[in-house]
Amino acid sequence: MKRLAIIILALSCFLAASVGVYGRNGHNKRAKAREATYVKGELLVKYKPAVRAAATEYFRSRWGVSTLRRFRRVGIQHVRLPRDMTVEEALEIYRNDPDVEYVEPNYRRYATASPNDSFFANLWGLNNAGDTDIDAPEAWDITQGNSNVVVAVLDSGVDYNHPDLFNNMWTNPGEIAGNGLDDDGNGKIDDIRGWDFVDDDNDPIDSDDHGTHVAGTAAAVGNNGTGITGVSWSAQIMPLRFLDAFGSGSVADGIEAIDYAIGKGADIINASYGSYTFSTAERDAISRARTAGILFVAAAGNDSWNNDSATKHYPSSYDLDNIIAVAATDQNDTLASFSNFGASSVDVAAPGTSIFSTRPDRQTVWSDDFESGLGSWTINKVSGKDWGLTAALSFSPANSLTDSQPPPDNTYDNNTDSWAIAPVLNLAPYTGTKLEFKLNGSSEGGFDFLYVQSSLDALNWTDHDILIGNSIFSRISGTSSGAWLSAFVDLGRYDGNG
Repeated sequence: MKRLAIIILALSCFLAASVGVYGRNGHNKRAKAREATYVKGELLVKYKPAVRAAATEYFRSRWGVSTLRRFRRVGIQHVRLPRDMTVEEALEIYRNDPDVEYVEPNYRRYATASPNDSFFANLWGLNNAGDTDIDAPEAWDITQGNSNVVVAVLDSGVDYNHPDLFNNMWTNPGEIAGNGLDDDGNGKIDDIRGWDFVDDDNDPIDSDDHGTHVAGTAAAVGNNGTGITGVSWSAQIMPLRFLDAFGSGSVADGIEAIDYAIGKGADIINASYGSYTFSTAERDAISRARTAGILFVAAAGNDSWNNDSATKHYPSSYDLDNIIAVAATDQNDTLASFSNFGASSVDVAAPGTSIFSTRPDRQTVWSDDFESGLGSWTINKVSGKDWGLTAALSFSPANSLTDSQPPPDNTYDNNTDSWAIAPVLNLAPYTGTKLEFKLNGSSEGGFDFLYVQSSLDALNWTDHDILIGNSIFSRISGTSSGAWLSAFVDLGRYDGNG
């Protein structure tokens, strides 16, 4: 039976405390969008149609570029660069080639979030005594929604087992559950509930909570005596996961999710995400959704920014008439303090502060505060000092795990290469799992690094991106300036592993 091990390696003096892995049995949102980045080593390129095959072969043989995905509906290729080529170098090569229609980095996008239901009184945005709501009960006197309407939630996934969402989850009519076949011929096996474009599997469970919150606002089951109600009581929710446990996703995954929604006949795409980089490829994909008659509802952004300025928020600011850009209002019916705005670039505003909605129930799978010693941690090294415990600095007194022991110097040796491996974890009962730990310390910036890796066999190790605040790092270097920082690692690829 394979089990998951997590390793923390360092050439640094970072201290870790209160390590925990969290998930959901059987399977808080950052309001401010991060500065847009792109996926390293990847591009989105569109060759001119007449030379597409020849250009693809040329860039493969001449430059070592490989094709990851082809988006045939819009003629775009998602490509991987050779290890020794930077995105900036590749862009210069592509842009100077007459066979290329356009090329761009694979940019990242980031999450932005009267029935008899027991918590209906908490839903001020749907109904309240003042005039700051959307007058949902008055609308429900006319219609409570339509079960034939399919809302594709492009987000961090959806907790499809949630009791207030389960009966409104979309089911793929062209797929036979559990037979291991691609019955509808769309390249996805057993995609009964939608698709996870982050881990490329048929389980779009929510690892970040954002998508479940969005789905509940849109279409939690109404008048069922449970929890809340959505604006529509009965619309179908199609979960398309392209944002990871950090609330971060690539434009390439977003394009594939849009194509899926088009192919499966979605009526509405909800896009509560964005950043400040224009993507021609993304715009082309949304334009195709427009041709298919799909309404694209997009968050205007949460940075108090004027989207009418030269720097715009995307995808909400594309000049396409199927996009509705939505700002946020507060309980006083004024623009929320964090909301983006724009007289020409934002179409409507809707309640967006202190919104009560569905949320998955997270559980602690395993945690350690090092108050009982190293326990079942494995310590080893190639050179330098071993990892160990220190009481010199701790997040949860008295001890922390450190690579800089023993006291009193609390520094690391030159040329240290050491690691600490956490106990083996069984994630078979869980989905949506992620690791959280606290760190504090300093290292020689750009030379000494902290890594987090994981493995199913303790032989082949995978590096993980680390989220700290609003930034994502492949490795940690430099100083935390004396502060304890919360760090997160997405372990979703191991969901369900025994």
